[in-house]
Amino acid sequence: MTLSNRFRAAITAAGLAACVSSGKPDAVPPPVATAAALSPADPAACRDGSIDIYFNQWEYELNSFSREVLTRAQGSLAGCRIEHVRIVGLADATGDEQANIEVSQKRTQSIADALEAGGWSRSQFELVAVGVRGAVLAGIEAPMRRRANISVKASAP
Repeated sequence: MTLSNRFRAAITAAGLAACVSSGKPDAVPPPVATAAALSPADPAACRDGSIDIYFNQWEYELNSFSREVLTRAQGSLAGCRIEHVRIVGLADATGDEQANIEVSQKRTQSIADALEAGGWSRSQFELVAVGVRGAVLAGIEAPMRRRANISVKASAP
């Protein structure tokens, strides 16, 4: 299973568990240990991947679950050369455009800070704040837009 698939599976399972237990579809899931997410990557199998980090409305600080996901992502790429990390901050269509750009920027900064603290070089990071662009689908609010997507280009050392 690739890095992207491994973490999407872990995040999806945790998110579904949180929705069932809290009754809130936009609740941020609690920390969950997943065997697939804990498996270290073989440096010979280093490859590109992506993960999503979800936030509650107007929030941008990482919770313990988000930090755990980032730590696992970095751990699964231990020994790999990290060539580029693109962090795209998104927001839903609630509020004004400038406020959503600001929360998107803060989300990318929070993730960049955590990845840097985990040992990755900030010089490899590209931060993009999207705000509400593309968030409206026929007037339906989309809580799944309250996230940041992290795309990692990695190769064998």
